[in-house]
Amino acid sequence: MRRIVALNNTIYTVAPEDAIPLAARTWAIMSAHLVDEITGQAPQGTILLQASQAGLKPRIAADGLVGLTGIPQNIFPHLATTGYNFVVTMQAEGYVGLGMPVSFALLAGFPNSFVPTDLGTILLHRQPVVVRGRVVAVSGHTTVPLPHIPVAVTGVRDTLPDPFAGSVPPDPPNLIALRPSL
Repeated sequence: MRRIVALNNTIYTVAPEDAIPLAARTWAIMSAHLVDEITGQAPQGTILLQASQAGLKPRIAADGLVGLTGIPQNIFPHLATTGYNFVVTMQAEGYVGLGMPVSFALLAGFPNSFVPTDLGTILLHRQPVVVRGRVVAVSGHTTVPLPHIPVAVTGVRDTLPDPFAGSVPPDPPNLIALRPSL
């Protein structure tokens, strides 16, 4: 639709573009908040995000916020008539990798409407700690392995204590299993 506008003794012809559908704009398609299942804190290391659906771009922000962005109309061209399912793989340094299914149900008003999905808070499970070693006796400048010596785990620390805070006792061991050969 063209319009003629007169302003300050000048005549302009204005032809505004049609509004583009919501699904033709760039969106945060999926979002989630990654936290450590024990501390409730965001992971401190590198976070990697990958989707099995083509056209999605990973975005990683501070405090464990992650998401996938893209143009819904390009990624889900038939969302008005069919649903889409894909898997998002999340990996954080020091944590077990996780694959999460993401579903978009068919949306009758698509492409004039679009609703992103929020996976909410995702609890990350730490990678296991491996305890290895042997009991030895120091004999001169060498060590001699000692068989059949009992060893007990009496405490566990997630981080080293502050040396200026005095003596802070470790947490009691909360272990699932140790290999019998240990």
